[in-house]
Amino acid sequence: MIAKDRAGRILALLLLVHISTGASLAYSTRSPAGSHPDKTREKILRTLNDERRRRRLPALQWEPTVSDVAQAHSGLMGASRELAFRPGGASSIDFRLKEAGVPDHMKLLNIMKVHNPANVVTQLLKKPRESNLLHPLVNHVGIGVERHGEWWVTLVFIQRVARIEEFPRTVWDRTRAVDLRGSLLRGFSEPVLKVTQPGGSVLTQELEQQGRDFWTRIAFVGGPGEYSVELIASSNMGEVVASLMPVYVGVPAPSGDEGAPLGEKKDLTEPQMEREMVKLVNEDRRRHGIGPLVLNSELARTARLHSIAMAEAAIVAHDLPGEPDVEARLEEAGILAVSAGENIARGTGIRAAQRSLMASPAHRETILKKEFTEIGIGIFQASPGDIFVTQHMVQPFRPMDPQVLQRRVLEVLNQRREALELPPLEEDSRLSALAGEHTASMAAADSFLRPESMGKKAAAMGIKYKKATTEVFSTPSPEELTSSVGIGRDDYNKIGIGTVQVERSSRGVGLIWVTLIYAEMRAQHR
Repeated sequence: MIAKDRAGRILALLLLVHISTGASLAYSTRSPAGSHPDKTREKILRTLNDERRRRRLPALQWEPTVSDVAQAHSGLMGASRELAFRPGGASSIDFRLKEAGVPDHMKLLNIMKVHNPANVVTQLLKKPRESNLLHPLVNHVGIGVERHGEWWVTLVFIQRVARIEEFPRTVWDRTRAVDLRGSLLRGFSEPVLKVTQPGGSVLTQELEQQGRDFWTRIAFVGGPGEYSVELIASSNMGEVVASLMPVYVGVPAPSGDEGAPLGEKKDLTEPQMEREMVKLVNEDRRRHGIGPLVLNSELARTARLHSIAMAEAAIVAHDLPGEPDVEARLEEAGILAVSAGENIARGTGIRAAQRSLMASPAHRETILKKEFTEIGIGIFQASPGDIFVTQHMVQPFRPMDPQVLQRRVLEVLNQRREALELPPLEEDSRLSALAGEHTASMAAADSFLRPESMGKKAAAMGIKYKKATTEVFSTPSPEELTSSVGIGRDDYNKIGIGTVQVERSSRGVGLIWVTLIYAEMRAQHR
């Protein structure tokens, strides 16, 4: 009878979770009218803020939506008599927070069982250096408390970056465009919106902005399925995820944590976790038809140092106080990269961390970037089931043979002309000599130079043409030259190409300076 009674109570609480968090029709971080904590939770909030004020930290704000999740979780723990993040076989609190639109970047959880709610702060301060209550970046808290014999308490400390107006979680009409409106909190700026479509492609959505307010209209053009709508903002510690909202278009939202358990391997050392995570990254790339990344031990070392620094500061951030940005860190380590990306996470294990990164449009873009060829992953385990992760991915600088580079430029241009159904351009050695001279001057000056007096120089070299156009570029790759205007002119039949690749410049690593001289040559030079 007891088991049956407990099962009945757990079922009732699961239904409560489904209604209050798992199957909500819309996201919103605005406080509903009349949304205030009950007396017990108000008392806990007051004791939390008394301790923060005593330590000269700003007070925490009550977070209604997160408190709904926390309250449901405390109820589940009490009913099952299990102090756990997934009590009684229910969906994990991580899943339910995700379904409430709470991003992972600054989400700190505490669960406890106490004889008296007044003892919550005492429990939190048993290890002051590790206490989530004293984290300087958290600014909001969700509180859940349920009495089943003893008091079962759930605390969710978050860094709220933006306020979002009501935004749908499920959209059944696929032709419907949805308005997204919100405002950034103080200390955050430059909002960017990215949307992952069901097929995996990531789109960057334009945002209108006035002061800290922003708005846009999103059309779900990728067909039915799950979309991820991610708002990113800039701060003095780099980019942060302000909101990450799964949106289900033309399909029902999941009612439970269908992806769990994740099958985390137990008792792995940090180096073993790093190697396993490289495999997970490459599996994700392979599933999307992208080549694998090669492990770079020096990249792994820089990533490991950043993970250790994040754990020591108890902050998941790209730019930590007193630490240079990722580009400077890589350069200090002697790593020359044409382009570089950094993903950071905190999770219960490598599979959970990788899944959360792939669920984020911005992090997913980094993992699936085709140009990246090398990777280094650094993991620091703060405690069992609590890891800090840094992923460094780069397109390393590879010097190209000058003749090979010049031939590649011609191939790119003529492939584009073929697509435009235009005849191929023929390289003229004298025009290339003239273009090469100009390109060398730009590379030496580390600056664009106007191609003046080209006509006089061509005449001095005995080059005769009807008309000509000169264009100059700086680019990390020949493939970027398809934006050239002259490439689409059907009256040009000859070209001169000048290229110089430089290891370092004020514009970046591995930059290629290019001069293109398009010409319609007189008959004797055809």
